Amino acid sequence: MFIPLVPLCISCILPSLASSTRLIRRRLSGFHAPASPTAMATRASVRPGMMPRADLPPRIFSDVPGTWAHDTMSRRVRDEILSRIYEENPSLPPSCIRQLDELKAELQQPGVSKLRHIRESDGGPDKDVWRELLGEWVDKGATWLSAPWLITEFYFYRRVLEAVDWYQTQIDPFEQQKKAGLADSMPSIEALAQKSLDESDPDQSMGLHLHVFASLWGNKMDLSLWPSSADSQQNHARHVDQAMSEGSAMLLADDFAVMWDSIRGQLPLARVDMVADNAGFELVSDMCLADCLVRCGIAKKVVFQLKEQPVFVSDAMPKDAEQTIDYMASLTDADKYPSCVKIAQRLRSYVDENKWQFNCDGFWNQPYAFWEMPPGLRQTLANESSMMIVKGDCNYRRLLGDRYWPLSTPFSDVVTYSPTRMLALRALKAELGCGMAADKTQKAAESDPKWMVNGRWGVVQFYDPFVSG
Repeated sequence: MFIPLVPLCISCILPSLASSTRLIRRRLSGFHAPASPTAMATRASVRPGMMPRADLPPRIFSDVPGTWAHDTMSRRVRDEILSRIYEENPSLPPSCIRQLDELKAELQQPGVSKLRHIRESDGGPDKDVWRELLGEWVDKGATWLSAPWLITEFYFYRRVLEAVDWYQTQIDPFEQQKKAGLADSMPSIEALAQKSLDESDPDQSMGLHLHVFASLWGNKMDLSLWPSSADSQQNHARHVDQAMSEGSAMLLADDFAVMWDSIRGQLPLARVDMVADNAGFELVSDMCLADCLVRCGIAKKVVFQLKEQPVFVSDAMPKDAEQTIDYMASLTDADKYPSCVKIAQRLRSYVDENKWQFNCDGFWNQPYAFWEMPPGLRQTLANESSMMIVKGDCNYRRLLGDRYWPLSTPFSDVVTYSPTRMLALRALKAELGCGMAADKTQKAAESDPKWMVNGRWGVVQFYDPFVSG
């Protein structure tokens, strides 16, 4: 059911993009007619019980100028991402450079260049998966802009891996960026580590809430507002209020209390799965959240679900998680970062004692909707995981199938397919969403022209399949 059109200052949403006004108005009102001939609603070929309760709206394509999807596939992947691969991998052999040049040439005319299958010589075990994903669109002669955005964006990174011969060389073309990002974040990581170490038997709910905010907002959180063990009772209460107020100020949905009510009678949870997003500071904030889960008796074990291959530049792989802990533990300037060194030792103990586990699965690297999760992975999560924490914008797009849901569609009507409890933490960086009240989205749109894509606004959303109808 579509919600009625609400009055909005459309010029303050994407003011320089007059041609997109009607499209944006439809999105914010909840009426999502196809934005282009290619944007047609389809239902995935999976069992009905594993689908969203609500009818599927149209998929997002990249062929509408003025949208974030169009800017990404017509400019950003070429000018901001591919160009840095050349710069940061100067020792790539000529054969790899030639393939990157071929990719660059295609992206210079994304509305004309047609998609092709991954070459047989690539050697990747996922070639058949990509043949299935691309089959319909290759057969139709689709271009980089006329196939679904989620598919083409993941396909770009898969083509990069083909170009650098990933399956033979294991060259991570984004290694330098990830390492530099971690090193540059050390002052912020030291502050977060200090706060995590400073907690002395904190209230479970409060400690978890603070770390959820840190995991969501990353280094945008003002950690000086966090309570300290040295606080007086009065100052402690004031700092808690300040930290909570800051963390929730830009939230368009906040289900933390619902989540806590759902799990608090069953603590400790046997296992929590963290579907991670970025390496660097964000991964450390996820680790501090996982530290809180184990240390405070909220979960017995945390399993990090990480990427199997390099993707989306900074997405974390198992090697990145291991290297992050090792880097923090072996800092030569320990006097400058004492809390980093100390907490790294604690994090390493979780791995050694099997309280933490770093997993990867090819599914996390593929542009399937989460309701298309392979049976084996789904069954494992259903049988062994008490809750999934799903991090980041790209994972959230997959929760929604990268579709134009009316923004007020209840989160619980979309993720009814989830095999276990789900907590989604997302800073908005794409023009889609659900579970957000109209008054909140209207206020955001009126105050921030780029509220859907600049990462300043966020959601904390929860679903419990064991209690939801």
